[in-house]
Amino acid sequence: SGVVQLQCQCEAAMSWNGYACAYQGLYNASCTQDSNCDTTRFLYCNFVVGGYCRCNTSMFWNGNMNSGTCEYKRTVNQYCYPYDNNWCDDTGPVGQGLTCASYTNPYGSEYGVCQCSANQYYNGSASLANGFCVAQHVYNQSCTSTSQCDYRINLTCSNNLCTCSSGYNYNPSINSSGVMGFCQPASGYLQNCTAILTCSTSQNLYCDFSYYNGSNTTGVCECNSSWSYWDGTTCASKLSIGGLCTSNTNCISSDGLFCSNYTQSLGTCDCDSSHYWNGTCSLKLWYNVSCTSSYVCDDNRGLQCQGLGGIMFQRCDCYNTSYIWDSLYITRQDKCMLKLGYNQSTCYGNLECQDYNYLVCNGTKCDCLYTAYWDGTVCQPKRNYTDPCSFTYQCRDFGPVNLICIMGTTVPPVLQCLCNATSFWDDCQQACIVSKKIYQSCTLTTNCSSNECDKAANLQCLNT
Repeated sequence: SGVVQLQCQCEAAMSWNGYACAYQGLYNASCTQDSNCDTTRFLYCNFVVGGYCRCNTSMFWNGNMNSGTCEYKRTVNQYCYPYDNNWCDDTGPVGQGLTCASYTNPYGSEYGVCQCSANQYYNGSASLANGFCVAQHVYNQSCTSTSQCDYRINLTCSNNLCTCSSGYNYNPSINSSGVMGFCQPASGYLQNCTAILTCSTSQNLYCDFSYYNGSNTTGVCECNSSWSYWDGTTCASKLSIGGLCTSNTNCISSDGLFCSNYTQSLGTCDCDSSHYWNGTCSLKLWYNVSCTSSYVCDDNRGLQCQGLGGIMFQRCDCYNTSYIWDSLYITRQDKCMLKLGYNQSTCYGNLECQDYNYLVCNGTKCDCLYTAYWDGTVCQPKRNYTDPCSFTYQCRDFGPVNLICIMGTTVPPVLQCLCNATSFWDDCQQACIVSKKIYQSCTLTTNCSSNECDKAANLQCLNT
């Protein structure tokens, strides 16, 4: 009839113990029923542990025995204290499986953070707390980040697979921290290698199984000599023309290159002296072959690119007129030879002599023509009648001219090219003619000669 019916009840935080209202128990207090525990703190009587007030499995007690409350366990990356796993959502199979791990944080060194254990990773979004801890993946299993791969065996995530880092090999026979398999450093230069213990691919090495006399199980890590060499760090590509080198193995030998010891290219990859660079080392050009520069001509044979007006008129030829291409005569040395000077031997033709000094080959030696004499520098034409002289060889001493160098009749007297005492000069014949003896016929008047008679005998031509 509108009358409110009230009941005598225990106050909040108290419960009826059969005799009186008693305060509900706090964490770890003994109990016989849930009402014995402080429900305002979300405690219940846990009979599994022998009848004690506890939080349910999804919660933890955040205080001491006299204060605190049950709160939901912390999710990934939330702090925990004091390194108590109970603070973190460690329950399974529905829980996240987190543990309280130490980390550097602003709250103090006694605080930790809820994370997966060392060999696990969180498979969801930390901000959404929608995942749980699962075992890290082993070799060749799928991944999206390195944290998903088992760090105990040195795995990293590459191309969505847990694999070894560059420079490491996976060896399935090694037991690492109770896990079979381990990423071990790949074998380096000149170290042993096998089908499992392979060579460092980051250093471009390969396993030469022929190293140990044809053994097909163990080899040595080397560079592929067809395209690379060991530079002290890795197998580097062999060098082309001009590359700095220390040995022939540094250079591309298939192109004909070697590590030069020539002054002009010392310590660089270059062609040898009989070749020039034309994309590869090409044999230098020979005598009389068209050229564009002296670089392509065989300088070992004394050739240079000579001529003007472009390639149509340029040829590999000797340096200058002081040289002759020696393929024309008996020696046939096929190189530019310095032309022979005066009285030098042995010559086999006039072109081997210094023709620019008018020398010719007299059979074995280079000499002047019989109509010339050597003045110490060049062949000079022998001197004619009455020309001054110092020696007879400077005069036209050859027959039939037969001039000699004697003191003339000039005042004062000087040495001149003249006929000897038993001859007279005939202008018509341009020669010394033997003088007429007594009673021989002579010509009293002539346009070309005078003194036909022997002057040494005081003879004169008289009209008898």
